Amino acid sequence: PELDAVIHVSRANQRIYEHTSGARNRNVALIPGTVMERRSSAESAEKKAADVRILHVGRLVPEKGADILLAAVAALHSRFSELRVDVVGPAGFGAAARFQEDLRRFVTDHGLDDIVTFYGQVDEKQKAHLLLRSDILIIPSRWEEPAPIVVFEAMASGKPVVAASIGGLPEFIRDGQTGLLFQPNNPDSLRDTLAKLLENPRLRIMMGEAGRAAFQRDFSPGKFLSRHAQLYLVVLNQRTATAE
Repeated sequence: PELDAVIHVSRANQRIYEHTSGARNRNVALIPGTVMERRSSAESAEKKAADVRILHVGRLVPEKGADILLAAVAALHSRFSELRVDVVGPAGFGAAARFQEDLRRFVTDHGLDDIVTFYGQVDEKQKAHLLLRSDILIIPSRWEEPAPIVVFEAMASGKPVVAASIGGLPEFIRDGQTGLLFQPNNPDSLRDTLAKLLENPRLRIMMGEAGRAAFQRDFSPGKFLSRHAQLYLVVLNQRTATAE
């Protein structure tokens, strides 16, 4: 049956939906998610001044690509001694649970135990704390991320995002402006891309500020509610016209 409206969080999400379902609907809207804006606070200053902290948030499963991040970090840590990595997210189940063990073994084998910290699953308060403390958010996914909420959380917090150019990610991260994109499933590409931000603190700050401005302009809670309200009015008006 034809629906009154379908809301997609990204064009990538729309393409997947229409390809797999074959459905076409009268009203289609693109409305990404949103979050409340966060400002840096005293807790964000607790890290050592010299540290550059990278944050990865996501399930520890192959499709989320934490191994790609760790491979890039292994190639960078001798050049950037200030690099620190916070890995946040639960392990997978069944066979996927072994992936976390492989990650931890990789960290130990490459001498990264003092650089990489695994936090497991955390609550929203701790995630917000780690995000405010971070300098860069990394999304190294292999699969077509539709519109990860953590991207908007980073933008709202004034943090630059480095992400694989896959799925909906290029729709929200303006390459060279609010963050940087790298080739999916390519540790060398991530290494080279990440190095640009590690060696340029001013660029990190500029991209973070540009990301916050983009969030306020395009993805704020006000924009989110307004887009929903406009779509509902369209549907209600069409229903009313049909009933008359």
